[in-house]
Amino acid sequence: MQIQNSNRQSNIELLRILLMIAILNYHLMLYNGVWFHEYNTNTLIGIMISVIGAIPADYCFIAMSSYFLLKENEKPCGHLFGKLPVYKKSIHRFWRFLTLCLSMYVIKVLVLRGLFGYNNKEYFVDVFLMKGAWWYVYPYLCLLLAYPYLNKLMQKINSIIHLMLVAFLGLGFIWISYRNETIFVYDLWGFLFDYVLVAYILRKDGESLSRRFYGVCSGICAGFLLGCCIFVCVPYHNVSLEQGHYVISLLVGRYSFPAVLMGIFTFFFVLKSKIPYKKWINKIASITMFVFLLHDTWMGVFWYLGKCDNQYVYYSTPTFIFWGVMFVATAFLVSGIIGTIYKSKIQPLWEKAIRDENEVE
Repeated sequence: MQIQNSNRQSNIELLRILLMIAILNYHLMLYNGVWFHEYNTNTLIGIMISVIGAIPADYCFIAMSSYFLLKENEKPCGHLFGKLPVYKKSIHRFWRFLTLCLSMYVIKVLVLRGLFGYNNKEYFVDVFLMKGAWWYVYPYLCLLLAYPYLNKLMQKINSIIHLMLVAFLGLGFIWISYRNETIFVYDLWGFLFDYVLVAYILRKDGESLSRRFYGVCSGICAGFLLGCCIFVCVPYHNVSLEQGHYVISLLVGRYSFPAVLMGIFTFFFVLKSKIPYKKWINKIASITMFVFLLHDTWMGVFWYLGKCDNQYVYYSTPTFIFWGVMFVATAFLVSGIIGTIYKSKIQPLWEKAIRDENEVE
């Protein structure tokens, strides 16, 4: 398998920013119960934000990571138990991301427990905010350890076997989406399906696919998801509130098959776009991981101040949009400040720890 060689540019970094904005708005809609009320204008806006951007965003981020990880062709630096090869760059990536998550989790605990206490029985705080979007972290850590072995596997198999593997993982993912249960094993399966499908697209025989092709495919997926969600939401279709919520949970849930395809197609559409290098885009994009890891914590502050209280659905549309913009803007600002401090003060300490460990060995 041969991989296309393309450098990281501002088009990808801009996509990072837009996806993160969509995720933040999606969680604001989800945690404020915007979908769990009778249909109104704010419900429609919330669904459009979720379908067009947020739902495919997780899998678009996975596709983005997969694209860069698949270009790695590192030789093992040693063997575990005399047989299993060990890859230094993979271990280093795993360590950097793990220490970042641990550091941000300390902030999460200090802020949320400081505001709400350790004996708090509020479901929103103990389940949504303390766990929330962090489901993405655990399978991603596994991917950082597994990608060298996956790359070696896909370099050995031919295109037919590779396509059969994609089909097997895809059918399994459709079954998972039908079950509609959120567990770690299913998360891993979704990550693996995304990774293997991206690898198949990147095979030499996939280079002829045009930007227009990816754009059309992404648009078809978005249209299908949005059309189905609106159909079950609007009152005159005689779909009960419970039935509508069930359908939406399948279409915009964590294991939505059309959303996976849309996320991957969106990434390749943007990858083939030409945007001149912009320093400010890359600068903002550099804090998106901090935004992702801290936005639940910042939402807890909004909750504490009474600005995240299940009332959004009843706001006027301008007020509804205003608080969405306000949450996103302040989340980026706070995360940028914390990210700057982390990179200059805390990350060097973690880096020194792993260097010292290597010297001891």
